Parts: sequence; C-alpha cells; structure tokens
Amino acid sequence: IEGTVMVNEAYCIEPEKHAATDLFTAMTTCGNVGMRLCDWGEFVTACQRATEIGMLQPTSSWEWTGDASNENNCARVVGVGSCLSAGNAFITGSIDRTFRCCYSR
Repeated sequence: IEGTVMVNEAYCIEPEKHAATDLFTAMTTCGNVGMRLCDWGEFVTACQRATEIGMLQPTSSWEWTGDASNENNCARVVGVGSCLSAGNAFITGSIDRTFRCCYSR
C-alpha cells in the first residue's frame, strides 16, 4: 500500500505516525485505507529496524496498537523511550495517542 515501508515478508508499516487521537478514530483511520493498527510485536520489530526502514520517531511518544491489554477497558500502547516500552491506556476517557497503520502482505 502506498505510504508504507516493508518491515519483512509478513507486513508493512507507515513510517510516520498519525496525529494523536482516540483509539476508535485511529482504528477507523487505518480501516478506511485497507489497513489496521499495528500490533505490539509488529511495532517492536519495525522499531528495532527504524533506521534501516526509515521509520520516524518510533520512541518519542506512546502509540496505540491493535492489541488488548490485561486491564479492563484498556488497549496496549507502545514506544515511549524504547522499542520495548509497553503500557496500558484506557480506550475511553484517555488522552489521545499517536498511531501507525500496518498492512499484512
């Protein structure tokens, strides 16, 4: 899909993050262009290859993922300070987060 970079044979990712928004808008934005929110593992793999694939600012802010978390009414967020950083954020009533869309090849 145009605007993505190949991470490996399994998927592509958007190199630039979208402006911060709520989880539902992020999911809809990705879905409207035939993609989905990246999952935690996809983010980690892409982040670890950020320089090589041209992924911009992967550890500058929390980003939404398509993964559920271990807490009720929360989703997994990733990326602040480290490729391996992960946390939970409420899906409603939370602050807006940036995000990237992924595409399965």
